[in-house]
Amino acid sequence: MEAMSLQRMLLARLEAAEAAVLKRENLSPQLFDSRCSKLAKTNPEVKELVAGLRQMYEDAMQGTLPLLPGLEVPEELTQERVLQILHKIQRRKEQKFKEILQATTERELSPEGASTAVTAQLQESNTEAEKSVLQEEQLLLQHERKQQQQQQQQQQQQQRQQQQEVELTPMVFLQAIAKHCRDPAFKAKKAAVDQSHSEHIFDLLRRGRRPQQEPLVAACDRRLQQAG
Repeated sequence: MEAMSLQRMLLARLEAAEAAVLKRENLSPQLFDSRCSKLAKTNPEVKELVAGLRQMYEDAMQGTLPLLPGLEVPEELTQERVLQILHKIQRRKEQKFKEILQATTERELSPEGASTAVTAQLQESNTEAEKSVLQEEQLLLQHERKQQQQQQQQQQQQQRQQQQEVELTPMVFLQAIAKHCRDPAFKAKKAAVDQSHSEHIFDLLRRGRRPQQEPLVAACDRRLQQAG
């Protein structure tokens, strides 16, 4: 029953997204379907996209992160590197969350008093944290690739001239995660990183807006309370 409900919800979202794109392009669904059917038989690229989209739908229904057809993952984004970047993104998100927490009242953080402004601020800070980390890592990847190419200059001179720069967008990073999540070992490691992130966020919420005491000060406070 839950699977059927999820399938209907996913299908409704896909149809809504398709309708929005067709409206923007001023195309009717009938004309679009007709062109897709014809091109899928003769155009290899369209055929690959159609097959890829079907696979994405099946993966999503099975709870697997879908792979975008045709989107390449830089070879530098190994499992270990992806986990390192993910950890860095989450630490950056936690730091920004802490800053927002310090500037927000308890009432604004409660379910009853949570405002759209605070929610939007949290979403924006998460997006900014991910974007800033990926930009930093993109520069590092580009630098590492150039160094590797310089070491193999004589053998790869022509390839270096034609080589594209590494592009690390949120979409590419998500594709790398989806690719590596096919490996159960990586999936388990990612789950551990995500769990750690959730625990840090909950810990920040539990401590609230009060500044963290130094260990010595906290110990003195406990002794004074016991003496009283």
